[in-house]
Amino acid sequence: MAAAGAKRPNRDQNKRDKLTEAIGYFTNENSSTKVRNNLTLTLALEVVEQWSKDEGLTGEHIAQLVGVMTKSRFPESINARLLRCLVPSAAAVSDKIVTSLFSWLCTNKPSLNTQSLILRWIILVYDLINDRTGLHSLYHMIFHFVENETLCPHVCHLLYLLTAKENVTLSRVRQLLKLQQKMGMQPFIIGLLSIYKLYRPDLVSIALPRTRRVYFKQTETQWGASIRRMQEARRKATTDQDAFQDRHPASWDAKQTALTQPSKRRRLEIIPEVQTTASWVNTSLTSHDSNCLVPMEQIKTFKELLQNMHRIQLPSQIGSVLRNPLLQHVVSCSPDPVLAARFSYWIQSVLFEEIMNTDKETDTGEQLLKLLINFTDFLQEGVPVCENFLIKYLHVWNGRHYRQYILKLITRFRLYPFSNLNDVLLEPLRKLFFCSSVYFKCQVLVCFKELLYNFAAVEWPRYLNTLHCQGQEANIAETTVNVQNFHSMFVEEVEEFCAPQTMIDFIHYVDKMCLVALWRHKDHCLLMQCASNFFELVSELTLRHHLPFVAIPSAGIIYRSLFSDNAVPVSRLGNMIVNYRNAFNGLKGLPESTDTCGLERQGLEHIAAFNIFILDASDGLWRYKAFDGHSTQSSAFKLDGATMQQLAIPRINESFSIHQHQAFLFFAYKFLKKTQPEGKKVHPSQIKMFRHEYLDFLTSKGLGGVKEFLTTFIRSASTR
Repeated sequence: MAAAGAKRPNRDQNKRDKLTEAIGYFTNENSSTKVRNNLTLTLALEVVEQWSKDEGLTGEHIAQLVGVMTKSRFPESINARLLRCLVPSAAAVSDKIVTSLFSWLCTNKPSLNTQSLILRWIILVYDLINDRTGLHSLYHMIFHFVENETLCPHVCHLLYLLTAKENVTLSRVRQLLKLQQKMGMQPFIIGLLSIYKLYRPDLVSIALPRTRRVYFKQTETQWGASIRRMQEARRKATTDQDAFQDRHPASWDAKQTALTQPSKRRRLEIIPEVQTTASWVNTSLTSHDSNCLVPMEQIKTFKELLQNMHRIQLPSQIGSVLRNPLLQHVVSCSPDPVLAARFSYWIQSVLFEEIMNTDKETDTGEQLLKLLINFTDFLQEGVPVCENFLIKYLHVWNGRHYRQYILKLITRFRLYPFSNLNDVLLEPLRKLFFCSSVYFKCQVLVCFKELLYNFAAVEWPRYLNTLHCQGQEANIAETTVNVQNFHSMFVEEVEEFCAPQTMIDFIHYVDKMCLVALWRHKDHCLLMQCASNFFELVSELTLRHHLPFVAIPSAGIIYRSLFSDNAVPVSRLGNMIVNYRNAFNGLKGLPESTDTCGLERQGLEHIAAFNIFILDASDGLWRYKAFDGHSTQSSAFKLDGATMQQLAIPRINESFSIHQHQAFLFFAYKFLKKTQPEGKKVHPSQIKMFRHEYLDFLTSKGLGGVKEFLTTFIRSASTR
């Protein structure tokens, strides 16, 4: 084993020697550049390609290969293959390498295909460049290449990443508009114009599409995956070193004494650290000069944040907002459309790379989704580009990967017309819902409940506020909600539609799903609880959130709860019915001037059906009139005479009373054992004389909904 351990370092050293020899072949001025029948060149190129694929190249090796390419000694085919070998293994890429490659591109010596590869490589390593000042200084030269139809998509992408306010000029806007007229509505041109419009809306007066899209396609998925894999391997190695440091601090300190040189900026994690790259910001918190900016990484406490709120320099990587709570306060207190656009582009590209383009769960993806959910919970709103990601991801989602995080992100969806909501969200979930286990169904119903709450408590007021800011008149009365308190970091224009109608249609949609699921799983108790949770929220919408409608559950939901063999759904049904009574009274009290899209009349039309539910529950639980046929309106206890004779059940009218209902037999027995003398035979019918005491007993057991219902609608139940 010792011999095998000794061979391994020797083998690695031999590989490094071969790599050094291969790169030496390309850097040697006397090496043959002939391609055909040049075995040495072929072997050297294969060694470099294999090493870059397995281990990545160091900054020194990349600099050497870039030097070889910029001299244009080798044919274009060799330069293109060398360019694809530039997979950095280090934490950062030198800006000198990037500017050298672009300078070579400007000479027009490389072919159009090679120029395209150069731009794509710069975009792939953009987050790894240690200082973008030199690249940004070439902005005007990069912009010059937008006229090239082949390079235009990649040039627009790079310019989108580099653009600052000072780069937006009238001449560039005009040039892009002319290009758009020539090439049509290309997404990459629209993307660049959108960032220009954010910085200078006075220069870009044309209307851009309201819906966000993927402006720039990921054309180099394998190349990008190799670069990310190298960075992930380096991050893991660094994590292992940190663990070793914790276990062996003395030996680690001895090693670190030799490494006194300042390290380059680390960009190993998918979510960057808070770090400001500008060299002109103030480095002291003690300065009182309001013109001096304080880098965000120096803010450590909330007190320091408040004292320096007006002069904070935001980090260069806006994605770091996910890991810094103080930075989240900054971006939420002073929403900036440019900042929102930067974050939207970053999170969109990362979600597609880490989640959409992989076929398995990863720790990195889980960390990303977890921090994104924390950020959206802090903002109390979803990120529009995350919705775009979910719309695409749900069509290929298997229902297992990142389940709890995907469902949580869905709860932050914004309000859309129901037809749109059904196409992009509900239909993909429906397909998974009906072919999954009962536990997945329960998770989806919990998700739908939280989504409905988000619609009512957050998105509807925000929708009214957005319409108000756009100068439109909302169909729904704005007097019912203080719309001025709902502002968004991600401001987007909305089209006017009847938002409450979307919620009504959504409630009916979930109602049907619940019915099918309860039938499929034979009224599974956990599924029944989730359905009750959803409709309890529905029953509170009118009074708690001032929504101008009442949507009652279908008869199937009501009677499955009423006749359940579990006492909890029956009790919760009582609470729901009382809530609906209060909701109808509140709906009647709406001012006559309130325009409710015609929903007020629709809501009040449900009163007749609601009264039938009350009558059936009262007859069954308290009045002993379940099957006596006294009411022509009852829908639950209608049985013809022949069926009643065949059943031949004694005292059938008491079958669903509070003392003989199958859900309450256990509690009836406990009550009688507690109240009757020991040894006496007990029967549920003995509770007839102590019904009020029995209701108090049920309330003490957490079933207070039964008493609340009976005392609300039946006078004899409220008086002893």
